[in-house]
Amino acid sequence: MNGTSWLLGSGNPWRSADPGAVVANQHSGMSLASLATGQLGLASPDGSLGQLTLPSGVALDGEALFVLSQDGSLVYHYDAVHQALVPLAHVGAQGLCGPQDQAVFREARRFHHASAIAALHGALYVADPRARRVQVFDWRTLALLRIIDGIGTPADLAAGADALYILDGASGRVYRAAPGSDALTLAVEPPPAAPGHREDGAAPPDRIAVDRAGQLYLRRQHCGQAELELVDVGGKLPVRCPRERITDSAQVRERFAPPLVTMDGCGVLALAERLRDPCGLRRPIAAGAPRWRVAGRLYVADPASRTLRVLLDDGRMRHQFGPLDAGAGEVAADSDQAWSPADVVALGGAVVILDERHQRIYSHRTGDAALRLRFGAPAGFEREWHRIAADQGGALLLWDGSGDLVDRFSPKGQARGVVPLRSVRQFFTRAPLPASDRPGVLLTRSGVRPRPGRPQPVWPPARFRQHGIWTSQWLDSEIHDCHWHLIELSVGRMPPGAGIRLRSRTSNEEQDPGSAAAGLPGSWDDMPPYIAPAQPAPGAATGFDSDLLVLSAPGRYLQLQVELTGDGTDSPLLNHVRIRFPRESLLDYLPALYSTAPEQQEFLDRFLSIVQTTWSRIEREVDTFQRYLDPDSVPPASLAYLADWLDVKLEGTWRPEQNRRLLQAMPRLRPKWGTVDGLREWVRIYLANLADVDERALEQLGVPAIVERFVERRQLLLGDASAALGTAQALWSPAVERRFQVGVFDRLGDVELVSTGDPQADALRHYAHAFRVYVPAQLVRTPADEAMLRRAIETQKPAHASYQLVLVEPRLRIGVQSTIGLDTVIGGPAAGPLPCPARLDAPSRAPYQRLGFDTILGPVSEGDSRSRLTRVLA
Repeated sequence: MNGTSWLLGSGNPWRSADPGAVVANQHSGMSLASLATGQLGLASPDGSLGQLTLPSGVALDGEALFVLSQDGSLVYHYDAVHQALVPLAHVGAQGLCGPQDQAVFREARRFHHASAIAALHGALYVADPRARRVQVFDWRTLALLRIIDGIGTPADLAAGADALYILDGASGRVYRAAPGSDALTLAVEPPPAAPGHREDGAAPPDRIAVDRAGQLYLRRQHCGQAELELVDVGGKLPVRCPRERITDSAQVRERFAPPLVTMDGCGVLALAERLRDPCGLRRPIAAGAPRWRVAGRLYVADPASRTLRVLLDDGRMRHQFGPLDAGAGEVAADSDQAWSPADVVALGGAVVILDERHQRIYSHRTGDAALRLRFGAPAGFEREWHRIAADQGGALLLWDGSGDLVDRFSPKGQARGVVPLRSVRQFFTRAPLPASDRPGVLLTRSGVRPRPGRPQPVWPPARFRQHGIWTSQWLDSEIHDCHWHLIELSVGRMPPGAGIRLRSRTSNEEQDPGSAAAGLPGSWDDMPPYIAPAQPAPGAATGFDSDLLVLSAPGRYLQLQVELTGDGTDSPLLNHVRIRFPRESLLDYLPALYSTAPEQQEFLDRFLSIVQTTWSRIEREVDTFQRYLDPDSVPPASLAYLADWLDVKLEGTWRPEQNRRLLQAMPRLRPKWGTVDGLREWVRIYLANLADVDERALEQLGVPAIVERFVERRQLLLGDASAALGTAQALWSPAVERRFQVGVFDRLGDVELVSTGDPQADALRHYAHAFRVYVPAQLVRTPADEAMLRRAIETQKPAHASYQLVLVEPRLRIGVQSTIGLDTVIGGPAAGPLPCPARLDAPSRAPYQRLGFDTILGPVSEGDSRSRLTRVLA
């Protein structure tokens, strides 16, 4: 009863005859077309081609952000610590005072009215159309590397993975420049045409972009409409004809990585968190987090991380303390011994903190990197302190928050008696702090300006057309007088007030594709529309699945029409449409008496279709049940069902495609489950998901490495005594177990009282049933990552075995970390910034990037073209 179907979307072509004001993308779905000059239009004011790429005048190299001033005379570098745009010294017009002669800007390093900038592998490119050149700077040292001339009018720049493209606005040519080379390669040669205008009515290109696959896009105006031309520069050069024409950014959005910098309608740049605050110095304060402004600093207790943060006036974090235990030692945030900062007060040039969890008093002086434990509540003390204050005499007042008595202590912890609450209540009364953070700054191409304390509400700008109709081609069922059954819809997004309406019509005659969208009035059969409520309930789902019965008369061919409506700020999104045919009506199973009258037949057919739809869905689930048993085809919502069958625990924080990799690995891992090879592959899948790298690349690098401890019994390690030729080191020593044995190992300070086990079997027992897992530390970034990786190891390892997770830093230490291929990498020093003290590293990670230990200060080599995986591991 299920028949067959046409599937439009979800990776299949939409078979459009007339898209109208609708964009039908086979990957992302059908939506209203964007406004050409809106934020998502190809002619967007910020020059980002509808947020496909970075805005004009913005360049990004790793996490280094550069902004070209609005007049094209300065290049700013974004300083994340101070949230400021700092002009590059002696670049452009920087350092010049007053009006200058035009000849000044033809000198090296100087320019004004620059049209574009780009950054690639440590080099900053500046297009200077007035001087007909592109200047290349080393943005780290600001040295001028080279000047690329011989280009008519360099109008735009675009950086790919390993090449930079330069658009000549006068001729329409595009040149490719390799990093570290002065040579230019002609990549795109436009067909010959009249100067300044092509024969087909298209103007010369004015903007270029490169997608993730390295394909080049040229924007030009064609008959008054902005469009993109796709040029494949991966083959023979130069290319003369475009491979594809794009009229809406939604058609190719999945080909581009989401830009990390965007611009709103007011010209304000919005930066991704990793660029705006890479060190986490300005992490937002959690709602309801206790805060105190004391001695010119803002102290914030973060209940999630159990830390006390000290913020400066500009919102930067100056210190972060905790979590601490009762002895002022650092513990994990989820430890039951972690402290709970409850109140803060200033006293004698210091700040005093009350830990209500352990009833401890700490102090902090400005500039100190650690807290000082002053004193704690006496053992068996009758009251539990929750508030702290200071009186005029410099004594500390400690109150339980509800009683009538207040304990009085000296700053050194000496008891000064008890005072009534009524006499010191004024010291516990403090003005409430505003709940919002200190206003920051706004970044624009004209510089930095203060963010208004109370911004005026602005109506969202229009981004989409408000109405659009899409018409399909004539779909062939290859059945004469086919009764088309129903249309299944998958709606991904339905904004408030949006609408979706479907129509259909049929015919037994083959239609002309050229006139597929034409039709006589009244030839369409409307279906019930979907209208989203103007004020949906909070938390209501914006997507849904539904089906509609086809009301058109029988016919071999069917044509579908979809009408979308919206308010212009957002668009409904139709993921896919499935048209099922032919209809095997339940009416065929009833006596012919029920089908005699046409009106009766039509009513019963529609009425029974309600039940038939439910039954058909059940039948399809039964007929295709095997897809629930295949990791490649199981629906995302049913991954947990298959995981239960395979006895696999999925990760709740992972995306469906990440959990699917676990299930896909089970058929090959089940025969070797619990073995070294099985554990290695299982951990590798987790590392690939955690670091977002290719699993095959990790396999080529030998990550992870697993060493069973019994191997170490016959492994000679380098040490102080055995590093010299002619000497040897014993494979076993009593110092390993540290068992007290008279005359064998009995020196005070070295021994431990070990009374269990046979001393003769210590060498075997110590290394038995244990192993180490070596993983590059850069792949395990946070405590949550390490906890997840440990769960993966616990799942596979034998129950009686113990293990040690070793997070390996890229360094070499003789006798400690010196096994090639395991915990040591030989190569040149990897350049990178010093880490920020974010306290978010995995707990097992050793201290790293410390000057004088594993880090040196020096210049960065030019042309660092390492792969993504290499950058992650380094």
